[in-house]
Amino acid sequence: MSSGTGQLILDFSEEFISLYCKGYTYISDTSVEQFFLDTENATKKFLQEVEDKDFGCNELIVTLPLVCLNHQIITLPDNVSDKEKMLFLGLEINRALIGKRFGVQRLDVTQRDEGEQRLCDYIVFAAKKDVYKRLEILAEALKLKLSAIVPNIYLLGAEPINELRASAWVGSDRTEITIWGKNFPMALAYLPNTGDQIGDINRFIVSYFDHVDNLN
Repeated sequence: MSSGTGQLILDFSEEFISLYCKGYTYISDTSVEQFFLDTENATKKFLQEVEDKDFGCNELIVTLPLVCLNHQIITLPDNVSDKEKMLFLGLEINRALIGKRFGVQRLDVTQRDEGEQRLCDYIVFAAKKDVYKRLEILAEALKLKLSAIVPNIYLLGAEPINELRASAWVGSDRTEITIWGKNFPMALAYLPNTGDQIGDINRFIVSYFDHVDNLN
């Protein structure tokens, strides 16, 4: 691939790796399952598919399903500085690198008052260690800088309306569900395929809402 400026997005959310760049979309013949089972050969196959495409990009962004991510919600005082937040989370790195080289994403989930203290919940995403190593192999083969790893719920995001809602990704082997409060994810889950995906989604949503206090 030629050098240039721009971002190449590889999506691992569906059965096959999808590619997006400057308005161009390509769905490869390389399966996501194959990539994670045999990264070396899958990468070679993917390179053969795209070797004649001149994208002119210099950065790689990867979107991953929840099954490939670790995530945790952490509560901190709202007035804590960004530097202190990063130290608390064990991320003693420059803020400009958050969501980039180290594959960490974070965003505000909720804000609330407890007594006189304003608290904020942060959800922190990071690719699982083995997943990240495999993505590094792919980025090196593509000769691109791996600049960000993005949870696929960003692509499935709900409209920022003033009520709770749910979105779901249904696959052949699992279902991934996100409960949203306005435009923030409040609960994340992935369920194995039992043969009744719609029923599984409905049961999860009912169970979640039944355990939320003061929910209309």
